[in-house]
Amino acid sequence: MEPRRLVVLRGTPEDTRRRAELVVGALTEVAWGNAPLGTDADAVVVSLHDGFDPEALGRAVGLVRGGGALVLCVPPQGPPPSAGLAVWPHGPDAVGTHLRDRLLRSLPAEDDDRVLPPSRFRPTGNAGQLDVIAALQGSPPGARHVVLGGRGRGKSAAIGTAARALPGTTVVTSLAPEHAATVLAFAPGVRWVEPAVLACGGEQVDTLIVDEASALPVPLLNRLVAAHPHARRWFATTVHGYEGTGRGFVHRFLPALRRGGAVQEHVLTRPIRWAEGDPLEAWADRVLLLDAVRTPVPVTSEVSCSLVDRAALAGDEALLRDVFGLLVEAHYRTTPGDLGRLLDAPNLGLHAARAGGRVVGVALVAQEGGLPTALVDGLARGVRLRGHALPETLVSHAGAAAAGALQWVRSVRLATDEGWRGRGVATALVAHVESTHAPDGFGTLFGATPELLRFRRGLGYVPVRLSASRGARSGEPSVVLVKPRSPEAAALVATLRADLARDLPAQLALCAIDGGFPLDPALVDLLTAELPPAAPVDVAGVAAFLAGRPYEAAVTAVEALVAASDLGALDTDERGLVVGRVVERRAWAALAGTPERIPATMRAFRRAIARLASGLEGPLQRPER
Repeated sequence: MEPRRLVVLRGTPEDTRRRAELVVGALTEVAWGNAPLGTDADAVVVSLHDGFDPEALGRAVGLVRGGGALVLCVPPQGPPPSAGLAVWPHGPDAVGTHLRDRLLRSLPAEDDDRVLPPSRFRPTGNAGQLDVIAALQGSPPGARHVVLGGRGRGKSAAIGTAARALPGTTVVTSLAPEHAATVLAFAPGVRWVEPAVLACGGEQVDTLIVDEASALPVPLLNRLVAAHPHARRWFATTVHGYEGTGRGFVHRFLPALRRGGAVQEHVLTRPIRWAEGDPLEAWADRVLLLDAVRTPVPVTSEVSCSLVDRAALAGDEALLRDVFGLLVEAHYRTTPGDLGRLLDAPNLGLHAARAGGRVVGVALVAQEGGLPTALVDGLARGVRLRGHALPETLVSHAGAAAAGALQWVRSVRLATDEGWRGRGVATALVAHVESTHAPDGFGTLFGATPELLRFRRGLGYVPVRLSASRGARSGEPSVVLVKPRSPEAAALVATLRADLARDLPAQLALCAIDGGFPLDPALVDLLTAELPPAAPVDVAGVAAFLAGRPYEAAVTAVEALVAASDLGALDTDERGLVVGRVVERRAWAALAGTPERIPATMRAFRRAIARLASGLEGPLQRPER
């Protein structure tokens, strides 16, 4: 089988485009810039003149079929710094170029303008893939199979082939239909169904296929398993590649699946779409650290923590692989874009815990806040501000305008080597972060789990906000925890805690309703522990909701408005929406009828609340439930 090639063309945008057209002119299947997931091409042409997107580059490599080529159009001085990493108050000049320079060092010294010959490659199966197909086809009802592998290993093709002749109803689900395109191509009789529909038991099937399963939140995967106990359940996912690492699937979901009974696990290692030992795959793995796999670190030495200089990190390949490999190993989804942020984002800092010359823990933190009045006012109106997640959510969702002007240090990632967990490494890293920086307060946002919440609470962090919607990656609502340092931050936290005590019961109910299932009782206990007396209902919450604040962030004010209003002033449809959402607390999906109708239903509900607010006289009181 012919190897895939990397072709580099340096020059102006016009010149490299013209030369690329000549290079690929003899080919019939060429993707310019990108192509849908699940497809491939003889050549993929990527321009770096507008910047270098590491995730797009990794995706492009995965689209090139065996014998084909990746054609890079490169400015003479290299691509400009990534504008997406320039967060206020930093401009583009403050963005680092370490990842870009890493890419440039990897490119061949000479351009290659030879016309590419048509690829003669056609994918064929191998023994490993045939074994997987046979095992899946022979699986009885209730059997559970997991198929793992890197990019281009034929996981989806094997599953689709096995699904063709199965009896009964077979469906496939995934984060989006295009993620299951290969399964559907190999199994024409199989339908794609929304994961939420299947998780709620809305459709019973004989065989349930979950493709690219690591893209779905672990709680949702668990619900899919529980909702179809008698069906064949097949899970396939990429465990290392541009889509992310799939570690949440491996570390959180797979152990739970094994505890529930026998699981047949299959690992595909040989590529299907290109030759084994492919040089283009090896190049991408090396540049984007897709092959950053750690070796165990013996638990023998004392741990020391330090702030890592990122220029030194970029220049020390062993250290960079150790750090990034730990992030890949410990987090449920780490992508090439995270490598760019780690090396070049001007608002980020890296702290590392080391033992015996190896990294055993890392803390990635962001400098946030200190915003001028104009930006804070924009956040209050719902304007997004990249790179300031903590003040943004406190201002726009919690209504705490004072949070925007305060200086914050937010924990972005905190990871410990698997063999060193439970030995105080994470605690030592948090202490080092807190001794190194002097903001008004420290904070973090994450998908709420009892383990993480218990850890942070033990270090003095307190919850100040819970989102009512579940995160697309974690599957749990996001919780905001802060640890104030200045008097101003302490006063703000006291106010936010009282607001949380007022709003949390309704928010927990909405989270269970809209998410389809309630939160872990242990998580609820940790969220409600040591809350102060509830703040009174704030009438301004209705105005904030009408201005665009999410419903769950103003729920008690809206409920009080409805309790004090004459619903006869609304027409039949409006009254049905208000009663359904506020009085009966029904899910948006149930009120809308179909997922596509949810945004329109939310807008109609907001208009109905505006009509009620226009006719209100007197103060709002909290409704009794």
